[in-house]
Amino acid sequence: MNEVTRSRVAVIGLGVAGITSIKNLVEQGFVNVTGFERNGHIGGLWQYHDDPTQTTALKTTRTNGSKHYSAFQDFPWPDDAPHYPSADQVADYIRSYAKHFELEQYFRLSTTVLSLSPADRSGSIHDEDDDAARASSSRGDSPCRWELKYRDGSGEHEEIFDKVLVTNGPWGKAWVPFLPGQESFKGKIIHAQAYKGPELYKGKKVIVAGLGNSGADIAVSLVGRHQKYTSRIDQEHEWCLRRFQGRQSRPVDHQITRSRWIAGARLNELFPSFMTWLGSKATEILFKKTNPKYRDEWGFFPAPPLSAVPPAIQDDLIDCMADGKIHNLFGIKRFTPSGVITPSTRDGTEQLETNGDVIILATGYSADLSWCHDEASPFLDNAPEWDALTDEDHKVPYPSLYMNLFSPKSPESLAFIGPCRGFAPIEFTNFDLSSQAIGQVWKGAFPLPTLKERIEWCDDNYRANVLAGKRYRNVRPTMPPLKLERWLNDVIGNEVNERFGWGIQAWRFWWKERKLYQLIMNGINTPFVYRLWDGREGSRKKWAGARRAIYHANGLELDEKI
Repeated sequence: MNEVTRSRVAVIGLGVAGITSIKNLVEQGFVNVTGFERNGHIGGLWQYHDDPTQTTALKTTRTNGSKHYSAFQDFPWPDDAPHYPSADQVADYIRSYAKHFELEQYFRLSTTVLSLSPADRSGSIHDEDDDAARASSSRGDSPCRWELKYRDGSGEHEEIFDKVLVTNGPWGKAWVPFLPGQESFKGKIIHAQAYKGPELYKGKKVIVAGLGNSGADIAVSLVGRHQKYTSRIDQEHEWCLRRFQGRQSRPVDHQITRSRWIAGARLNELFPSFMTWLGSKATEILFKKTNPKYRDEWGFFPAPPLSAVPPAIQDDLIDCMADGKIHNLFGIKRFTPSGVITPSTRDGTEQLETNGDVIILATGYSADLSWCHDEASPFLDNAPEWDALTDEDHKVPYPSLYMNLFSPKSPESLAFIGPCRGFAPIEFTNFDLSSQAIGQVWKGAFPLPTLKERIEWCDDNYRANVLAGKRYRNVRPTMPPLKLERWLNDVIGNEVNERFGWGIQAWRFWWKERKLYQLIMNGINTPFVYRLWDGREGSRKKWAGARRAIYHANGLELDEKI
């Protein structure tokens, strides 16, 4: 039995990230994997739950990405699925994926993780003369196993794991601000996390604070039942996009081809200020063209760049605002006993008092890792520049992770998916590639740099995120998306970089497979491309259906011409 097969691996959280991670780890040889989930079901936030302390989709929620984007790399949606599936359909899709790949045997449901802490700093599963152990030591790594405490139906327990992958997502902890006068408000204040539908608010005047995806969906769900208002509490300009754009009503993400994404990412790295302006201007033009009822006095523009603050996706918000069913406010200044005070115009020269019975704070989330011991937590204890970007009541800790995934001090045994943003706007692809890369690093197939180099990278990335945050606040740090995607491809060894670079493999692919090349670069940007080739030995498995799935997503069959 080698190191991989005898490693005990814990995956914490069984949403899309956790389910995908278990599948990819098992596929790469980690057969002793245990997935922990506090609920009695899998699916994460896509599975509706009436617990007000859990973040879940609403019954009316649909995906923001089309089914061709929001898909697993080797398990496409059924043909009869709508372009934008409902939350229930996504939950069913996740369960079907788990059943198809026989993943249920690795799940421990209704099990709450209580703590994660180092079990030892010398109890590595490597033998003393193991090559991997010597390589780890030479890089400055601190080999560590982890003690996981959890509670299930039979009580509290402790287990030791050689490797731990935390996948409980970035939406576990509600971000609740405190505004002047809030304690004097005589109505009810809840966070969007606790909102499960409009039924409890019959006859109430509701103010929804925040215009992200949650705020927009909540406001629209209340239409026809109650009087409601929307407000952007952070006072930054925001916007909403429709799911379908253009004369042919194509899904909006079908226009984000791989060639356009690469070109935009490269130009953004070279000319960030210009591309920020250009991207925002182009999206504003598209927005106004597809939302003819929009009024300039609503003050959505200028909006932050898409790379910093992704827009909300909502099809009905602008129409509801134009019809007077939802009233726009310009950011809460303070509370009164009966409501809130907001500017009456974007410039804030005049103020308006709006009465309300219920205030719903759709003010965002952060990862909940309060159960992590200090040595396991990715959050920095001292991040004054990051903390200075917001006031004392809005603090969101900064996760310092090498390449946005690995504990810089214990990368061979501890990784996180979720606290940092991925390279793609849709999380399915981020989770799939990230977990494949983690598996390759843990197998020893792709050595990481030394501890000193990893710390230096984390410091540089911290400074870059602070600089970006001074322009537009973002609670999830990131890195240049194209660099991250290329790095993940290199770690995984899936041959994507080689087939789309300037080497002999790329030219050979372009010459011999021009139809397929054109579909991948200029057609619908599906995730199936990452499973198209065999890749490095011991990496993720090639999917035999990838080629056909790419053609099919673009409305073609293999023998048809473009």
